Amino acid sequence: MYTWRRLYHGLVDELDAAVGYWIGYAVPPVTRAREASAWRVDMRWVYCPRCGESVGPGEVTPTGCSGCRGRRMAWDAFVRLGRYDGDLRSWILDIKYHHRWDEMAMHLGALLGQRVRAARAADLRRAVVVPVPMPPFRRIHRGIDHAALIARGVACELSAPTANLLANVDGLPQVQRPRSGRTRRGGRGVRVRWGWRGVSLRGRVVVLVDDVRTTGATLRSAARRLRRMEPDRIVAAVLAVADPPERGTVMAVEGMRASDVTGENSGPILSSFTSGAVDSPRSTRRICPLVEGLAPRTGFRTP
Repeated sequence: MYTWRRLYHGLVDELDAAVGYWIGYAVPPVTRAREASAWRVDMRWVYCPRCGESVGPGEVTPTGCSGCRGRRMAWDAFVRLGRYDGDLRSWILDIKYHHRWDEMAMHLGALLGQRVRAARAADLRRAVVVPVPMPPFRRIHRGIDHAALIARGVACELSAPTANLLANVDGLPQVQRPRSGRTRRGGRGVRVRWGWRGVSLRGRVVVLVDDVRTTGATLRSAARRLRRMEPDRIVAAVLAVADPPERGTVMAVEGMRASDVTGENSGPILSSFTSGAVDSPRSTRRICPLVEGLAPRTGFRTP
């Protein structure tokens, strides 16, 4: 089986190279895009594990950072891949608007799933992955539900089911609102789907997935709706965070150690945000392919 798999992947690579040479790519293969980019996943200490904003050295304490200290958060832990700039921003825009790059969406989702596991913020054996909803007309117009694709990648990496528990009836895109308008009105259209009303998530850990957190209004609204379903914990997981202008530029770390992926050496600051049983970093799980067969395990039935 292993030999046939290697032959299959070799043939696919050769076909990709031939197509790229003779026809050209609308978007390159994910592996080539990653190899050509200097972008790396953020280390855990360059952002606040409570709100997700970039932080400077020594800024995070057990009560959060200067941006969230003293505020009650709608989620219990926050995980991100990086800041909303550079290549990561370009990839997200290609996913959402330009090329409907579903392969990259699932690849980044799988990376995000690795970071959720490495954060060790909850017992993921009872996790269910929930994407932040997209208004139906906008989904039809764009031809892609990017949050759902990212959630599939996360679910594959965590070997967890997905569930579309939420709906969004607010049709105005966030990019058409100023930052103050996003804070005031963002997320007001988020609702629990009719078939899920009255259902309890007691005993479950919800991984709430979105592409970008700007003001956090939509993410907060979704988390509050889910909180009424009584899950044990809610972990917010996004690809990128758009830092407010007043925070300035925070230097990103260029590399990521293998221990940061497996969950070793989580550090004292992150552990102060966690409570209860945590998932073992070396727990048995299947290896998730990043660009093929990314259908999550079906264990959570959607009405």
